Amino acid sequence: MSGGKIVCGGCGRPMSAAAGARSRCMYCGGSPKEVHVMVGGAESSDPAASITAKLDEMRRPAQPMTPAERERLFDAAKAKLIGHIDAGRHEEALVAFDEALRLVRDPYLLLAKAQHLKALRRPGPALQCLEEALAVDGSLTDAWFEKADLLETLGHLPQSLVAYDQVLQQDPKRINAWCDRGHVLGRMGQLAEALRSYESALAIDAYSPHAWFNKATAEMALQRTAAAADSFRRFLSVDLPPQFAPQVAHARAMLAKLGG
Repeated sequence: MSGGKIVCGGCGRPMSAAAGARSRCMYCGGSPKEVHVMVGGAESSDPAASITAKLDEMRRPAQPMTPAERERLFDAAKAKLIGHIDAGRHEEALVAFDEALRLVRDPYLLLAKAQHLKALRRPGPALQCLEEALAVDGSLTDAWFEKADLLETLGHLPQSLVAYDQVLQQDPKRINAWCDRGHVLGRMGQLAEALRSYESALAIDAYSPHAWFNKATAEMALQRTAAAADSFRRFLSVDLPPQFAPQVAHARAMLAKLGG
């Protein structure tokens, strides 16, 4: 419901309706003007004009963000992200990842988020993030490698093998991909093919401890004991860091069992 009242057309002060259309405002000398108000609501000196202005504002397209402004906000979001990661605030880091990715769908940032989720033992969301990264840039070899590793972790061995093959198609000299591919093949029972994968790794780096150890393990499974003993010895001849201690113990135990 609406009603009307008389105000000065100049200064907007209320005027008496009894004063008549020819009276003048005592403050500014302006002529009277009738305006409508919403009964029970906020007053407006000109509701129609206000509504029209609001509709015009809504029709007006939003101003697009300039590239410089987007880059500035993206850099700020990344700085916040790094701060959270350095401080061990993992959940806050995920929020910051999303904040940055809303600005720029950067494949490397998607890869980094996937690696963060993987470290938090969330393989499903990490895999989804990798799929998004590869949808943006299918040539991102590191994303294919992480995808292959996660698929193996989730037990999807044939799909993992396909992903490792994609890695090696893009980077044939990636030794860890050859070794991990061999591991997947071994789990699938394809030991001869796994052995060839380890040999491909050793053709690139004859001192790869992972390749020698896994090659020896595959040879043992294939009952090629002489070749396995030689591979275990080659493994032990490499300068090995402390994290290889369990493998070193196993290799020595197998050599003792094989007589040398």
